Amino acid sequence: MVTGSRLIDEVAIVTGSGARGTGTAIAKLFANEGARVVVTGRNPERGEGVAREIRGMGGNAIFIGADLSVRAEVEKLVGRTVDEFGNLTVLVNNATGNTGVDAAIADVDDDNWLASIQVNLTGFMYICREAIPKMRVAGHGSIVNITTRAALRGCPNLSAYSACKGAQEALTRAIAMDYTREGIRCNSIAPGYIMEKEKDLDDASSRQRAQPYEAMHLTRMPIVDDIAYAAVYLASQESGSVTGVCLSVDGGGTQVRAATLG
Repeated sequence: MVTGSRLIDEVAIVTGSGARGTGTAIAKLFANEGARVVVTGRNPERGEGVAREIRGMGGNAIFIGADLSVRAEVEKLVGRTVDEFGNLTVLVNNATGNTGVDAAIADVDDDNWLASIQVNLTGFMYICREAIPKMRVAGHGSIVNITTRAALRGCPNLSAYSACKGAQEALTRAIAMDYTREGIRCNSIAPGYIMEKEKDLDDASSRQRAQPYEAMHLTRMPIVDDIAYAAVYLASQESGSVTGVCLSVDGGGTQVRAATLG
């Protein structure tokens, strides 16, 4: 049963939502807040399962498979979304591609570098480019980009990934500048380490795995629902005056690092 109304009348594509984790949490919460949701990813079995689960809870969701690094598939995804639901007003860019072994810049090979750009940056550009004209027609829109703390500070041996996520942050600001006057806002969320569920914080084995990371947080370690709550805020009219910003949902981890470094 839909219990909220913060996203009533919105149509949302949530990329990377066809599997367990952050994307699924966002898709479920969006549907619970009244949005019509397109679940998308490269695994039809998982994606259909997520959409079916949302419908079973009383929400409105369909699955449309797409490889976002392929322009034709992105065009089909956005076109089918509008065909099914009449418009498109929210895009959550959550998908991230695993392109192999990342490394420090002197050790990155060409194949991994180019694959990371294609999956994590060019695909990101494809779907923003397709979605914005549909938002224009709808009269408003919100793009929410799930980036990472690695886009904001140095992380070891993640040069290709960090470069792509940093570029996503730069594009977030560029899109905000270019389209806000047309009623289209663009913001990002930068998570750090994420636990999948709150119960994991009470599970002995999960807590043992988490211990090395807990000292990096001022509050508890975030869970996927924390990211979903932030995404609902940025997608809804509650954040109507917010654009071009990065919201760090990392348990204060960025501040801990700043304090540690003096």
